[in-house]
Amino acid sequence: MGKNGGTPMILKKILSPVSDALDRVCSVLIVVMLGLMVVITTAQIVCRTFFTSLSWSDEVTRYLLIWSTFLGATCVYRHGGNIAITTSNFLEDDLWVKQRYDGFVDYLKGRSSYRILGLWDTISDEKSAELICQDLMEKHPDISGIYDISYKSEAIARRLVRMRRDQDIKLIGFDYYDAVKPFIRSSAIDVIIGQSLPNQAYDAVKMMFYHLCYGVPLVNKDYNSRLDVIVSSNMDYFEG
Repeated sequence: MGKNGGTPMILKKILSPVSDALDRVCSVLIVVMLGLMVVITTAQIVCRTFFTSLSWSDEVTRYLLIWSTFLGATCVYRHGGNIAITTSNFLEDDLWVKQRYDGFVDYLKGRSSYRILGLWDTISDEKSAELICQDLMEKHPDISGIYDISYKSEAIARRLVRMRRDQDIKLIGFDYYDAVKPFIRSSAIDVIIGQSLPNQAYDAVKMMFYHLCYGVPLVNKDYNSRLDVIVSSNMDYFEG
């Protein structure tokens, strides 16, 4: 019994330093990748403005973003944390809000290093969203992340900045619009998932036009539009 019980402890003692070393390596790689993304994106803007565009820059930055996301996920998963979900009062009324909530919760199921603290309704106005955010942080000072599906990301970020918690609490929101841009730039909002709203409208009208005018069949029942993952290091790409 003692021998079997001691085996996990021995393995933990052996593997723990290895895990710590890999965590440090991943952290360094993430910083390097994000730095390369900034350099390549800046070079692309300069070349596109004054010379010839770099044909390979988009693909390289895309893969750097993907790999930095995967590596970052391993680091975050290892450390875990308490996460709050802020939503609007549309959760039960709007399918898109519910899908965002269900998808996030389903992803975290079985990941014991995370704990969802609960669901906070930010109602409809920004002042209420700020006060609810403040109340949330006062009740849960150990919170490490906020997943916002309420379109109040800028209000939450503003309160995080005022409480000087914007750098230690990770904030994820949806939709890229003018109000959130300063907070993405300062990393008060860590990630915005953009839905490319102009492309949604353009693609819908384009498909309808070709279907009605040229008889092009609508093959799929559902069409998925492009999603953009926007962070401070790649903002210039989406602004260009």
